[in-house]
Amino acid sequence: MTATISKAQLKKEKEINTRLYSLVSSTIVDFKDSFLESFINFRIKEIESSILKLQDNKINWIPTRYEKSMPDFDTYISRIEKKLSNKNILVLEFITEADKNFESKLNSLVSKLVEYKFTTRYLSVKKISNAGSEFSFLVSNQEIEVEARVIFACGDINVPHYRFITTKRNL
Repeated sequence: MTATISKAQLKKEKEINTRLYSLVSSTIVDFKDSFLESFINFRIKEIESSILKLQDNKINWIPTRYEKSMPDFDTYISRIEKKLSNKNILVLEFITEADKNFESKLNSLVSKLVEYKFTTRYLSVKKISNAGSEFSFLVSNQEIEVEARVIFACGDINVPHYRFITTKRNL
């Protein structure tokens, strides 16, 4: 037997979802900026390193028994350099990709918070720490308190990524 949800309940959940989304997104705007910047820088460095790799392959090319002639490294390099010369278009493309990723994870977090049965009354979100690769904030009302931590990983090998970890406490 499935439970039915009334229109009033759906409206209430939508209001809570909208309110939480607004509060959380305004709290983590600094984190979003640093995530987008890291993502863009990583992608551009990735393209630049592919040029360097091709240039190195051109210099150190040794034919295999299946290759009769040298690959056209110059054409490959010029295509990538042309792509890199349109930096504004690349940045826009990378922002779009990173923002889509960010919004998806933010929506997942808000959905998780909605499951904790918050009410819109007395609802607050406040930043409690911002230390390098960790960022945390507190979502609370008079009955429930949830700490949400953001673990952010950024480096030269993998695309910058993060995850939200939530811990619920009843007051």
